Parts: sequence; structure tokens; C-alpha cells
Amino acid sequence: MISGDLKSCLADWTGPPEAPAHFEPRRTRRASRRVARQLGGIAAMAPATFELDSLHRSVAHAWQQDHSLESLSRRTLRRVPWVFFYPYANASANASWLGADPGLVSAYGRWLTQHNHSSAARVLLHVFLRYYPARISSFTSLRAILESIFMRNDSERRRSLRLWSERCQEFQLLADDGAQSFARQLVDSEQACDEFLERAGFTEQLASCAFLKIGIMRYLKEVRSLLEKKTLDARAVDRVLILLTIGSKLRFEDLAVRKSIAANLLGPFVQVEAANPIQFRLKRFFSQYYGDPRLPSGKGNWFGISRDARSVVMRWFIKDTLDAFFRLIKETALDRHWRYREAFWRALLNQGYILDAWFALGSRAQHLSKLQSDTYGLLHGGSRDQSALLISLDGVTVVEWSHNGACRFWLTRNRAAPKLHEAEYRKYDLMDSPDWYQNHHGSDRGWWQDKIADWLNYQVGIRLSRRDYYPRKLRSKRS
Repeated sequence: MISGDLKSCLADWTGPPEAPAHFEPRRTRRASRRVARQLGGIAAMAPATFELDSLHRSVAHAWQQDHSLESLSRRTLRRVPWVFFYPYANASANASWLGADPGLVSAYGRWLTQHNHSSAARVLLHVFLRYYPARISSFTSLRAILESIFMRNDSERRRSLRLWSERCQEFQLLADDGAQSFARQLVDSEQACDEFLERAGFTEQLASCAFLKIGIMRYLKEVRSLLEKKTLDARAVDRVLILLTIGSKLRFEDLAVRKSIAANLLGPFVQVEAANPIQFRLKRFFSQYYGDPRLPSGKGNWFGISRDARSVVMRWFIKDTLDAFFRLIKETALDRHWRYREAFWRALLNQGYILDAWFALGSRAQHLSKLQSDTYGLLHGGSRDQSALLISLDGVTVVEWSHNGACRFWLTRNRAAPKLHEAEYRKYDLMDSPDWYQNHHGSDRGWWQDKIADWLNYQVGIRLSRRDYYPRKLRSKRS
């Protein structure tokens, strides 16, 4: 029994109580998802594996018996597209696929056109985009069947096919070069890449479909040509890189795609340097998704990729190593002549002689560097401020010091030569048994620079121009 009058009860009323969890409208939500699939989605979930096995056997048997699908039930015929490319291994080209048989495809196309079954049509489009079997002989027939269904005039379309019909027309998904064209459209569009893909229907199972994979592989060759001609701006590069990724990983992780990405994005810069905005973006991309090829954490991701492609990112990462070291020197070194050392080693870098670089940091230098711990080694036995730069040349390992100290050189045959990319170094190990060393006397006259240049020329044939390692601007700053 309710106490008080109705007016007071209503005044205190705060709305209906929250429904218990078991009252959640699960059926309504399931129905909503089903309607969404029918109107906006492309296909229902694929049958379970055991169902696909049974379906595949039924279709294959019926076709082998009399090259006809008439013995199959209507329910089976609606599900045939699920096994066109089953089993799905070796999805690039598989002669054993049911969908690779032109006669079977034509027979199914006639049935589908005659019965105009929308759910079967959506399934066929789904598997076509998902596996995009461009290398099989029936590919053109499959595309023609889908065009006849999804490229009709508005008045001829069924309502449940309308959205995908519009997508096929707007994005030319069924065109002869549809995959490559789609990738180009995405890069050229002003719309955010994720929104563009969603509008085109490439979400969930189609987010990493073969249609996108083949489109990316083909378009990357076009991107390479644009980079070589210097007609691809930084914004377009950003959009290409977004297309290549999904979340925190590459959209396609297999080696063929990884090789194509590296070859086409890095190939144009083997002999020439990329403009700074493009280099910055590419370096960030390869650092995140491939890693540093010099480090154990990155070597596996570069397996099978061409030496030319690796050489480009190596050059960029080596430059970053030297830049980081030189920035650190300005905060920790006491030697006012370091600008001469920097000019000398940069001359070697610019001439392409430096094959690798690494540095070891004392405890204070380590704190000041603010670098990731896997990008340098720790130096023990020196002062807290001291650092050492290890440089690999063709046939020579070099150790240069941040503070006053001789520069040391080890030829390849010398087993005492320190190794790069170690996690820890003792100062003594970076000074032990060199083949030659040189103190930094006469920096402002180019004296030690000339000595090292002559030694490198004599020992390993490295030739440096004095105007590169001792430029005019330094001669005017003699101290």
C-alpha cells in the first residue's frame, strides 16, 4: 500500500527503477544486429569449419557427377560462395578451388541471376573481396556476375543490396583495376582514412582482405614512381602509411607485403636523400613497424628484405645515432674543439663511409640522453660524464671519446676490436690493442684530421676531401 497522497508521491518520484540484468533486451539487440547486417552489412558469419567441409564435399560431388548444380538444395545453393575458395590456404592462386572452375562459376552465376537471392549475392561479394582471386581463370567471370547484380540501375536493385551496390559504383570495387584504384582513391581523398574505409565497407573481416592487400601491393609501385619524381607530398605519404597499418601493427604481416613496402618506399632513396618531411615520416614508420635492423629486436623483421632497402634506413638510423651523440657532447664534454671532430665524422657519414654507429654512455650522460635503453650501451670505468662513440667503417672499427683522449682504430683482422651494439662496455676494452691511435692536436689547423684521413686512405682506401672535413667555416673559427 502506498502511503501519502498521489501528489506527494509524484513529487518525490525520480523515474522508473533500473531493470535487473536479466531484463536486458537481448532479443531486441540480436534483431537489431541482424537488420544491420541485412541493410548495411555484407554477409552473415561464415559457417563453422565442419559445416564448410560438408558443404564443400556436397558441391564438389554434385559437380563431378554431371557438371550440374541442380541436385543441390536451395539452402545449399545459397551457401555455395562460402566454399568457392575453400580451403583458404594459398589464397593467391589455387587450382583446386571450386571457384577456379569456370564452368561451375558460370552455372552458379546463372542460378544466382535467375533466383536473384540477395543474401547469396552478398556472400559472393564478401568472399570475392576477402580472397580477391585475381590469378585464377574464372576471376573475370566472377567479376561479371557481381557486376550484373550490384551495378544495376536503382529501379532494378533489391533494397537489401542497395548499400553495397552504391559502394561498388562509388568506389569502383568491381572495375578491372578496382583494387589499385581504391588505394589511390583513399590516398587522394580528403576524408580521414578510417572513415573512408568504413564508408566503403572495409571493416571487420574485410579490414585485412585480399582486395586491399592486392590494391596496396599494386599501388605501392605507383607510390615509388611518385617518390622518385618528387611529386608525392608529406600528406599523401601519411595517408599511404595509414593504409598500410591497422591499430599497432601492419595491416598485412606476410613477407611478400613487407618486402614490397620496404622496396617501394625506400628504393627511391638508395642514391638520393629524401626530403626532410618525408624522411621523418618514413623513418618513424619503419622504426615502429620494422625496428632497427642493427638490433636483435629488429633483425627478424628485416629478414628477406633487400640490402638496398636496409641500407637506406641504416643510413637514417646511423645519422640519428651520431646526432644524438653530438647533442649529448654539447652538454657533457669539456673539449672546446668538438666541433672539429663532429665535422670530421659527419664528412665520413655524408660520403657514405660509415656502415654503423653506436655509443656507450657514462651514468650522468645516460641520464641526460633521455634515450631508450636499447639504443646505447653503458660505459663502466670512465667518468660519469664520459661517453664513447663506436664507428664501423669498411675494414675498420673506430672509437672516439667525448672528452680529451686519443681516437683509436682497429683493423678487421684485430680480434681486440670492440663490437658494436653491446649492452655494456668497460673503458679498458675500448682502448685495448688498437692498430693505430691519434691524439687531437692542432684541430684548428686540420692537423689530426689530415693524419686520420691519410691513414684511412692508406689502410682501406677511404678518400676524403679536406674541404669536407675541414670546411672554410671552421677555419674562420680558430681558437
